[in-house]
Amino acid sequence: NQPPEPLRLGPSDDAEWAAFAAEALLRAGDDTAFNDLSRERRTRASIDLTWNAIASEVAAAADRAPEIESAVLPLRARISVRAGLGNLATGLRPPATGHDNPHYFDDAACVRACVLAVAHPGDPRPAADLAEFDARYTQDGDGVHGARAMAAALALALAGANVDACVTAALAELPEETEIGRNARHALHLAAAADSAFALVPPLEHQIVDHVYSYGIAAA
Repeated sequence: NQPPEPLRLGPSDDAEWAAFAAEALLRAGDDTAFNDLSRERRTRASIDLTWNAIASEVAAAADRAPEIESAVLPLRARISVRAGLGNLATGLRPPATGHDNPHYFDDAACVRACVLAVAHPGDPRPAADLAEFDARYTQDGDGVHGARAMAAALALALAGANVDACVTAALAELPEETEIGRNARHALHLAAAADSAFALVPPLEHQIVDHVYSYGIAAA
């Protein structure tokens, strides 16, 4: 059994991982760092450096702990992120860190993608590509598709695009044959038929929310 503290009412870890992504972007903007690389390669090198710095702290914490499961991480992390960091700490590299991951499908990379979109305002495809580069450290499959979709939508929003354009850009990154692609399109269909946002809650709850998944998160 796991300690119950993470299930207590309180803020999520999203702000911490948004700051993590922002730190990587700020480092890439430093003209004294990686100055022999293009801006895009500098950004990717900075993301890699930031991930590996945290992974080194995880490895050190694991060395101090009686067993790796009880190691105290330097910051809060969801299952996919914790697993990805553990994989990095043992020497694996992306995409293996995200693929060999019990929670590869979750949305942990989406909050990082929202920040990384800042690097490509108005340009959804490069924003999505950068988000995928980062997402591969912790995700695979739907977890990567979701990050790409968030980055594409936010990149357009940052340039003043309307909601419909942002949604279209996001859907372009969600293959129709995937679970996330099917659910996103079905959710939009439900939204179009709903009289209000409040009226939309029950059909989303019954037709979109995965209750087995939700229970597993709480039980973990």
